[in-house]
Amino acid sequence: MGKHFSLVAADSFKLGAYRADPSGPAKGGIVVIQEIFGVNHHIRAVCDRLAGEGYAAVAPALFDRQQPNFESGYSPDEIARPTTRPLCFARTVVSSRWRRAMARAAFLAFTAAMAAASLSIASIAAAS
Repeated sequence: MGKHFSLVAADSFKLGAYRADPSGPAKGGIVVIQEIFGVNHHIRAVCDRLAGEGYAAVAPALFDRQQPNFESGYSPDEIARPTTRPLCFARTVVSSRWRRAMARAAFLAFTAAMAAASLSIASIAAAS
């Protein structure tokens, strides 16, 4: 349902992303934040499912600066596969600078989700 494309950062760095659009007009847009496993089959399925519900969904490949096109499955065999390079990537993830950046991104995503939920709850309460 979705497609891979590139996003361009302010410093002109190109990072990958996956986007899924609804078949009709979008109810809104959602940014799907990947897990440590990258924009894998599960994250793409989440985007596709959200598109099926009427939302445009984008999952940026947040690790592309450190490990372009990083993707892993969840089983021990998929994690251990040399093509996914999880061990060399794991050393990058544990750097304190990287942890702080990911913590900030997670906090901002959580804050935005909570604000959206609060607005939805407030508008539902006002309507009833």
